[in-house]
Amino acid sequence: MIRASRHSSLPGDLSLSVDSLRPASVDDLTALGWTVRQLAEGDDYEEEARKLAQRLGYPLTQDLKLVWDFNKQNADSNPPLIQEWTGELLSKGSLQPNADAPTAKCCMLDPDYVALILSGTALVDIEDPLSNSWIRVESSPGMLWHVPGGSLRSFFKLSESYKILTLFRASNK
Repeated sequence: MIRASRHSSLPGDLSLSVDSLRPASVDDLTALGWTVRQLAEGDDYEEEARKLAQRLGYPLTQDLKLVWDFNKQNADSNPPLIQEWTGELLSKGSLQPNADAPTAKCCMLDPDYVALILSGTALVDIEDPLSNSWIRVESSPGMLWHVPGGSLRSFFKLSESYKILTLFRASNK
């Protein structure tokens, strides 16, 4: 089950309880160009991610498939492209080294991509520019996303084991 809710506070505001916010639906995210699905336990998660990417016209090559490990101790083992993006986001102040910061900043990556949550949990605030608000989604293992390029979002309250598989439409090398 996907838990999502709307709010008008700053992205990353930890004082908000998901249970006390107005519910948001998967259709609200779809209207913004996002695809969000919770895969069933026992599904072949990576195969489902590949199917979504293929349906969206992504080439399925190894160089466009990256695993992003958010555990600080494993940061050096991330692929060079992920390390480059992380460094760029940190230098712009768009990524908080402390993912529990009360006002986690937003990030925007230009390419759209498919993301599969492999492990861990996080909260994600997604900008809804149509209603001048944010949609907060509780991210968990088996959640499959299509993230449209240029969308504004904020990841925070990441667990130590948060790891995602990303499939990109085109190489940025």
